[in-house]
Amino acid sequence: MFLMMYPARLLPQKNCIIIKNIDPTHHLIRGVDFTDEIFDDDGELQADAIELKRVPGFSTNKIPFSVIDDIKFRVTNGEKNKYWNPGDDPAVISDEDYEYLPDRKFFFLKISDIYAVDAKATRYDQKKKHEYEVNLEITVSHKPTISNYWHCEFDLFYKDNDTKNMINPTWQIGGISCVKTTT
Repeated sequence: MFLMMYPARLLPQKNCIIIKNIDPTHHLIRGVDFTDEIFDDDGELQADAIELKRVPGFSTNKIPFSVIDDIKFRVTNGEKNKYWNPGDDPAVISDEDYEYLPDRKFFFLKISDIYAVDAKATRYDQKKKHEYEVNLEITVSHKPTISNYWHCEFDLFYKDNDTKNMINPTWQIGGISCVKTTT
């Protein structure tokens, strides 16, 4: 069986930096591994393609400079999916560290569309024993991994008493609703 070589263009180099200001005209690409269609009859993305519970930390690749074929490589070695630190030596990715999925489905998201989403979430206050709604801000952060320099993630923030708080992937939120406010 022929094995596709892991793309060297994905590996962070020692002199690479963290991109602080991601161009909102660029796109993100996300590979999906479920077998259902990812678009409905109207061409809209199915809700299952973006698992809302995974939005904090939602993993994507930035286009440019990653390319579509990059999404067909899924790293299976958890050590190679850890975050990369600037100045670290480039990783060595062996054939046992990944799998190549030639038929993997994917979709694109324009970064400016992500910033145009008005999102809300329901929080439960343990002390007062009631739910309340919070406004969320969704941002895109460049978070390279050892195996993927072009890896980006969604970050969620909410305001509490005028303090901006980051929601981490382990924070339990419910009732997320997102409405695209601009086109």
